[in-house]
Amino acid sequence: MRLSTPIYRLKRRARLLARKQNLPLHRSLDAVAQKEGFQSWAHLAASAASRQPANRLLNDLRSGDLVLLGARPGHGKTMLSAEMAIEAARQGRPSFFFSLQDNRSELRDRFRELGVDPGRELPTLQLDTSDDIDAAYIIDRTSEISGNPFVVIDYLQVIGEQNDWQSLDRQLVELRAQAKRTGAVIVVLSQIDRAFEPAGSTVPDVANVRCADQLDLSVFGHACFLHEGQIELSAIA
Repeated sequence: MRLSTPIYRLKRRARLLARKQNLPLHRSLDAVAQKEGFQSWAHLAASAASRQPANRLLNDLRSGDLVLLGARPGHGKTMLSAEMAIEAARQGRPSFFFSLQDNRSELRDRFRELGVDPGRELPTLQLDTSDDIDAAYIIDRTSEISGNPFVVIDYLQVIGEQNDWQSLDRQLVELRAQAKRTGAVIVVLSQIDRAFEPAGSTVPDVANVRCADQLDLSVFGHACFLHEGQIELSAIA
């Protein structure tokens, strides 16, 4: 069954409905899903996941890689990274989602919207919303983990603001070394500059990363950018 619009827009529609009608989010999600012809949001999410690019993208990322994943707000970068974290956990890989953006309740809700309750299933999937998150913290949490871990960091600019940009450059080098040392794939989410104009291109690129002029982005092995449902993955020379 085809969706009338991308899933990230359906989720936004559900949030607007919840605010307008003072509904719990899970009820508004179910209502939106039912209008799309599904029994519930969990049913819609499971169906959509089978067609989402998360599995393909996950398989395209090689062990030991540091990956930049960027998009403007509302274009699905957090959802895509969460789907990849879920898929990695389903493959039996240790999977971590570190967020400086959401509190623990908000982050759990994001995964529930995808039909997964991290507290009840997928024991290899771990959510972490500590205020102490930085490269040293992440390396400490993942150093003794084997089995090609998959790691998401949400997001680049928050870590930069908590420290300084020069320090962030050093942290990215440390994370790249950690990925190579452990065979992990480490995906770092990023904001895109508000000046990005999609008229000349379908998706952003490295030059559109917010604060790109203050960072050495060549430390990343690959970059993945999203816009209006389009996804492009490419190597960074």
